[in-house]
Amino acid sequence: EICDVSATGVFLVSRTALPDNVGVGDRTRITVRTEYGEADLLGTVRWRGYHPSYEAIGCGIRLDLASEATISRLFPELAASPG
Repeated sequence: EICDVSATGVFLVSRTALPDNVGVGDRTRITVRTEYGEADLLGTVRWRGYHPSYEAIGCGIRLDLASEATISRLFPELAASPG
């Protein structure tokens, strides 16, 4: 489940226990579908752990450049938000 999305990354929470072997530096592929389309987003795990705002354990994913362009198409409201 994607709990937070920005122009450069996402905070991802697993519906089951986050596997111990998922760690910083791991490459990721996330399939996202919105009313604006569906696409695979590629990125790298930048951190993993507990996020107090969401009260969940997950991981922060930094998207690669091509996926940054894709996420702005899938979430056009990001272009209107500052930073």
